[in-house]
Formats: sequence, structure tokens, C-alpha cells
Amino acid sequence: MFRRETSGVQRVRAAMSRDARDSTDLAVAVCEAEPSDLTEPMFGGESNDFHGPAGYTLLNEIGRGGMGFVYEAVQVATGRRVAIKALRESGSPWSRRRLEREVEMLARLDHPGIVRIIDSGLSGGGSYFVMDLIDGRPLDTAITPGQGATAPAIEAVAKACDAVAHAHSRGVLHRDLKPSNILITPNGDVRILDFGLARAFGAFRGTAAPDLTLHGAGELIGTIAYMPPEQADGRWAEVGPASDIYSLGAVLYKLLTGRTPHSPTGSPRTALNRISEDPVNAPSRRRPGLSAAIDAVVLKALARNPKDRYASAAELADDLRRLLRGEPTKARRDTLAATAGLALGWMLRRPGLILSSAALCGALSLAVIEHDRAAFAESQAAGLKARVSALAPGRPPQPTFQW
Repeated sequence: MFRRETSGVQRVRAAMSRDARDSTDLAVAVCEAEPSDLTEPMFGGESNDFHGPAGYTLLNEIGRGGMGFVYEAVQVATGRRVAIKALRESGSPWSRRRLEREVEMLARLDHPGIVRIIDSGLSGGGSYFVMDLIDGRPLDTAITPGQGATAPAIEAVAKACDAVAHAHSRGVLHRDLKPSNILITPNGDVRILDFGLARAFGAFRGTAAPDLTLHGAGELIGTIAYMPPEQADGRWAEVGPASDIYSLGAVLYKLLTGRTPHSPTGSPRTALNRISEDPVNAPSRRRPGLSAAIDAVVLKALARNPKDRYASAAELADDLRRLLRGEPTKARRDTLAATAGLALGWMLRRPGLILSSAALCGALSLAVIEHDRAAFAESQAAGLKARVSALAPGRPPQPTFQW
């Protein structure tokens, strides 16, 4: 939720205001409420008496939200600029638990693609924590969605996958991956932030604070536009690493096509039903010209069943880099294999077609072979004729080329 734009604090505030106005981008959504009732006002007139913890000098307030304030500050001992996220004194117990959870999750992580926590504590009656100040822009600001070359978007999401793979290796699920939580620095590095909705999983879960999955009756955690079906349905036992993989796929879908996999318009319940029930259109249907290989990778990440998605964020990153290198992807091979399996099953249920299909394939193969032989013989004859003509009396040798 905090970030520092390369062009100044004003653009940060404008971007945060845009997010606050967009009911589809709220971190906490109430299923049956109207968009205007989803959360407390993000930009109220509450006074702010936070003076900062000892050892830090506040420079600017760079954002404020329903939970608190974000500042740019200087750590006195080192002189480096940092970001301080401070909770409102009037913050709810849930807000305090969320901030404590974010501190706990970030303390487990040590990766160049994840914002680093520096300090935390209490100051002036409110909780705070200090972390790196990221000089970068959100993905959907740095890369114009649905326009331009696809490589920058694919490369950025591959780097985000590297960071998410590290978080998963430390037993941390992000659960709210979206373009505004993934920043690109001026030198092209990617940083993931805002682990306020993260939770521990697997063997690490026993050491974590109580889960924050449900805020209250009828409420859920996450951002609807990038939420996986199992999270939208409240099937919490199925929420795991594959859920973050879905969100990464949704981020890539948005960057490539300019649209999210499912429309988030209408009431939250309507939007959630689309995620749960409607198939995802291939990216190439939203943006003609995208390759079948891109379709295969994105749709595998966005598979409705978590078991049909990539086995890990690292596996998704590998396929994305295969796309960039022009190499065959695992997703494309899986798609072709599934298609071949369906075709074979269809033929086996129709025995009479097997012999005729085999005969047709054989005839086509022979025709292709004969065509290739004729073309090769013709090219050889043409080459020989050209060399003979080049050696004719009174004519200098001419260069010949073989392709």
C-alpha cells in the first residue's frame, strides 16, 4: 500500500486515490455489500499526530489509508531513506493484527525481489514498522496494459515469480498479488510489497499468529479482480501456493490484454460468481496477435482447479522465460498432449473410423514425401544450371547462394 513513484509523491497519492475509488481493488471486500460500503473511507480528514519513532526523521507523508499512514523518512544512524507504515491510533484490533502479521511474514523473507523490513515497534500509542523505500512504479503504470511489446510484461512477471517462489519456500502465502503490489524500479528490478494479508502454510503454520482469513461474517480476504476461484468460493482448505500462482497469471493477463480474466464490475457477489463459474477467455481473444504459446502458459496459470496449474511459482517462471527465448513451453506440450488424448479417445469410440483415418494419414504422408523429393530435385537441377551458365565463355563467374 506504500510506494514512492520516481516522479514524486503527488503521483503516489493520485495512484492511491485511484485505488481507493475502485471498489474492485479493495483489500477487504464484503460479499453482499454495495461497492460504496465495502470499507471505511480510505482518505478521511482524521488528524495525524504521529511524530515517528526515535532514530528516524520524518520527511513527507506519502500516503494514507483506512489502516493508517505511510511516510518517507531518514534513518538517522545510517542516513538512508526508508518508508514507515504507521497504524492509526483509532485503528481496530483487526488492523493491528494485520500489521503484526505483515511484520511477522516479512521477517521470514530475505530476497531481493521482496521489500525488506528494517524495524518495528510502538510510537505515540500506535504500531509501526520500517522498511525499504522502493523507488519504483506499479506494474500497470510502468507497463501500459494491453499495448506494446509483450516481452517486458512477461519478464517482469517472471521476476515476480522468483520472489513468490522464495516466499513459498519460507512457508508464506501472499494472497493479494496485484499490479499495485508489484513495483518495477528504474533499472528493471521487481519488488513485491504489502504482505498484510499473507499467512503461513504447511509446516510453518504452527509458528504463525492466528489466521486472518475471515474478517467477519460474509467477508473475505483479497482483491476480487485477481482472486483465484477457491478464494472467491471461501474454500480455505484449498488456498495455497497455487492460489498465488493464479494471481500472478491474472496480473500477466491484465498486462498483456488490458483486462482482468473476469470482469470485476457489478456487485461483489456477481464478480465472485464469475470467477467461480465462468471460463477464462484466451488472451489472444482479448488481444489478437498473441501467440498460442502465450495462451497456453497464461491459461495454465489460471486453471480453475488448483491441481491443473503450475506446480510451483518457479515452474511458471521457467515457462515464462522459455517464452522469451522462443523455446517450447511445458504448458504448450501439456495442451497438445491433452488435445491428442481427446482426439484418440474420440477415435477409439468409433472403430470404423480408425482404419480410414490411418489410411488417410498414410496417403497424406506419402504425398508430402513425394512433394519434398520433387522440390529437392528441382532445386538441385536449378542450381546445376546456374553454375553451368556462370562458366559459359565470355561471361564472368557469378556468385551463387545456397539457403
